[in-house]
Amino acid sequence: MTAQQMRDMLDAPLPAEAIKPHPSKNFLSTINSIYVTERLNDVFGVGRWGTTSEIIENSGKMIVLRVHFWAHSPVDGADMIKLEAYGGNDNDDRGDAYKGAMTDALTKIGSFLGIGADVWKGKAPTGRPSTRSTRGPARQDRSGPSGGSPATSAGLPWLNITDRKGKMTSHGEEICRRVKAGEVTLDRLQAEYRISGKDQQRLESLGAEAGLPHHSGQDVPMDNLPF
Repeated sequence: MTAQQMRDMLDAPLPAEAIKPHPSKNFLSTINSIYVTERLNDVFGVGRWGTTSEIIENSGKMIVLRVHFWAHSPVDGADMIKLEAYGGNDNDDRGDAYKGAMTDALTKIGSFLGIGADVWKGKAPTGRPSTRSTRGPARQDRSGPSGGSPATSAGLPWLNITDRKGKMTSHGEEICRRVKAGEVTLDRLQAEYRISGKDQQRLESLGAEAGLPHHSGQDVPMDNLPF
C-alpha cells in the first residue's frame, strides 16, 4: 500500500448514519465512535493498532484521560504511527465516564488521521432532519418585522448566542468563531434558527469582517449545514 492509498482510505467519507446531532449542543454534530473503530480496523488491521491511557483528572465529576495511540503503518517501510489526544466526560456513572473519555479521545485521534474529515470541515450531514419545506420556492425575504429572524421562522428554535445577562455563551462563541472564519453565513443560520435583532447585528458585523455576503446566493440543503 502507498501512503496516498492509506490516506484515501482514512479520508473516505463516513456513512450518513455515522453522524448524529450533539446531545447538548444543537449547532454541532458528533461521530459515532464505532465507525472510527471500524475505519481503523479497515486501514491498519485488527490487532495492529491499539491505545494506552493515563488519568489526568478524576476529581469532582469530570474524568480526563490522555490517550496514546499506536498503529503499524500499512505503508511498506514506514515507521509505526504514534499519536496522543485528551478526552473528557462527566457522566454520573464513573464507568461510563471513563469509557466516554476514551471515546472522546479516540474520535479526536481519528480526526488527526483524517477520519471524518468532512464532518470537521462542515461538509457532512448533521444527522438532524431538514426544517426546510420541500414545497414552493425558497423564500427570498430574510428579514422579520423586528429586524431579527424572518417572520416565517416562528416554528424554529431561538439561536441565543448570549445569556440573559448579555454574556456570551460557549456555543455562542463557537458560532461567532465560525461566522468570523467564513465557515457559515448569517443566511444559513436564519434558515434553521430564529435570531434576535441584537444577535443578528453582532453576526452581521462578524460576517462583514470576514468579507461574507449576507446571502450565499445558493439554495443550500439544510442537512449540509456545518453543525
